[in-house]
Amino acid sequence: QAFGEGFATMVKSDLVEDPAAVMSSWKDGSVVQSWLLDLLAIAFKSDPTLQSMPPVANESGEAKWMIEAALELGVPTPATAAALYARQTSRGGADDILRVVSTMRAQFGGHVTKIDEIATH
Repeated sequence: QAFGEGFATMVKSDLVEDPAAVMSSWKDGSVVQSWLLDLLAIAFKSDPTLQSMPPVANESGEAKWMIEAALELGVPTPATAAALYARQTSRGGADDILRVVSTMRAQFGGHVTKIDEIATH
């Protein structure tokens, strides 16, 4: 999840010309080096923008099981829960939720929702 968010931020940034190269460089001597970054570096070689991959993250049920077990044991798991919610949101189905949130924001604060505009404040 964190690598994906970092990649998306670099893609949107004017400061980074080659997000794939930046992420690939992390695997060599960075504090975030990992096997997962090695796998990403392989993927970036064949598709530097990852556009061939659908923007959907399926779930196997393991994260949900882990969160349920952690709740029963009183162990906080906010990062795992956020990652699970991101996977669920990627499949769609959150449109009604987001419509309600946007409607409430418009009603209580006059917030205008604009499609394809990133909030900067």
